[in-house]
Amino acid sequence: MRTLTLRSTLTAAGLCLSVILAGLSTAYAQVPKEDPFELDGNALDGAAAGFDWETFQTKPNTQKFIIDKFNDSTDDNFFKGGSKDERDISSAGVTQNYWLNTPTTPPDKDDIEHAFAVNTVVNGEQVIYFGADRLSNSGDAAIGFWFFKNKISEKADGTFSGVHSVGDVLVTSDFKQGGSASVINVFKWNGNPQSPLTLVASSTTGGGSTDANGVFCLTNLSACAAANSSPVGVPPTWSYYYKDSGVNQVTTYPTGTFFEGGINVKDLFGANQCFASFLAMTRTSASTTAQLKDFALGDFPVCSVNVEKVCDVGVPPVVNQDGSSIDTTFKVTIVNDGGAPLSDIRVKEDFTRGTNPLLFPVTGDICQITAITGDTVNAPSVPITLIDSAGTKGEVKVSDSLVGTITLTVACKTKLNGLANQIEVITGSTPGASDVKDLDIMTDAEICKATVAPGIEVIKDCSATPPAVTMTGGVTPKVCVDITVKNTSGEDLTDVSVIDPYLNGGLSIYSDNLDSNSSKSLGTFCYNPTASDSGETDPSKITYTDQVTAKGTGVVSGQEASHSDTATCNLCPVTN
Repeated sequence: MRTLTLRSTLTAAGLCLSVILAGLSTAYAQVPKEDPFELDGNALDGAAAGFDWETFQTKPNTQKFIIDKFNDSTDDNFFKGGSKDERDISSAGVTQNYWLNTPTTPPDKDDIEHAFAVNTVVNGEQVIYFGADRLSNSGDAAIGFWFFKNKISEKADGTFSGVHSVGDVLVTSDFKQGGSASVINVFKWNGNPQSPLTLVASSTTGGGSTDANGVFCLTNLSACAAANSSPVGVPPTWSYYYKDSGVNQVTTYPTGTFFEGGINVKDLFGANQCFASFLAMTRTSASTTAQLKDFALGDFPVCSVNVEKVCDVGVPPVVNQDGSSIDTTFKVTIVNDGGAPLSDIRVKEDFTRGTNPLLFPVTGDICQITAITGDTVNAPSVPITLIDSAGTKGEVKVSDSLVGTITLTVACKTKLNGLANQIEVITGSTPGASDVKDLDIMTDAEICKATVAPGIEVIKDCSATPPAVTMTGGVTPKVCVDITVKNTSGEDLTDVSVIDPYLNGGLSIYSDNLDSNSSKSLGTFCYNPTASDSGETDPSKITYTDQVTAKGTGVVSGQEASHSDTATCNLCPVTN
């Protein structure tokens, strides 16, 4: 077990601390009181290396600062109807009775003004610090802090949305007027409707003590708390009002109005945990059957991940030499934007986009991860096939764990110009879990298209063999021409047609596809003209002119290209 140096500037503390934890193990370690956070019975930054509540909102850690209504009849933070810890949060929970709230003014000693919490990771161990202040110290009051795995919120009808989950954490303590160390209990929420809380550890049986600096902890130091037994300063970053001063703003917390605590989650749970919401509440006592009073509720996304996929504008899409597929490079950014490390980082692509044969996937198409950079741990070698013509390949692991950012370079060869799809990241709060996810569906603004335009050229020449113009039966002219069609672009052409009104009854003499940057000689075609150009009758001046037009559609751009050419053939050879 690690040994951490414990230090505090608190001279005395009065509290009765209960830590009620859902689904906890019994392996314990310490709560650091100096670094990364000062657990010292006041909110101001001191000489220790860690930060305090005065500056915690400037840190990148998952944090919550709640400003609650106080001394106000519209304060909706008051429990009613026998709300207790042993009851679930809503009617969707496991217990018959559940929490309720209504707008009313709590007793002064139970009226919360601010509640705050911050998640830290110390040498891989998750430690959560929390605190609150109250309007008055006119009597003893109990206070508690819930950390929920599920998102919990208020509803307009006086109920709550969400339910308890095995793994929720509750810490309770007493606000004493004079201050004296007391007891710490550790429970777990077992989900049993008849008896949902199980005692895990207790200072009554296992011991607890107040150190020389006044911080009270379990004997194993996995949970600690402190209250101010003398006046301490209010952080300049928020305003505190004291009831006994006429509800005027003051710059000093009177004795017994400020509380803070901390728990080592990893050692209580056996592993770091994810949470979604945070609630501070006052109560009639530290007992698990106590009536709950005022509360302050907010989001607390300790475990969270975000994924974004965009086209890499630094590597514009290009049409491949095959003329029918596009190479597109994407950047996929995965960010651990929560407060705890994530395990088993996996991604999953989805290219199932209908039955259009031009849509991905089709035979020959593929997406591969070609690079993995950033804060990666044990990233696999690349390239990794992410998806192929069979469709999604399922989850592809890109790192064992993540505490910062991973950037993936994904190269795709597809038949679709302007590929758009969705990507999902799947991670776990613990190894092997899949409980933290995010999905990104690309928008039009995130799509890149290859700059390509179809091109087609048709060439029509008077034929030399046979002669361009001969006389059939000595009286009827016959004109023969050579026709070639070319694809002058880098993309294949489909639905190519070549139409000469004098040939094939005006129907296309070619109906097929044409590869990129290729040409095809269609051969020699002959026809019997019905009239000479401009009705000329002088044999030495008679010519026959007609036009051929070629059209085709680019398989990448989807645009049509067309081109026409004419040939003018003389009845009699031209002599110089």
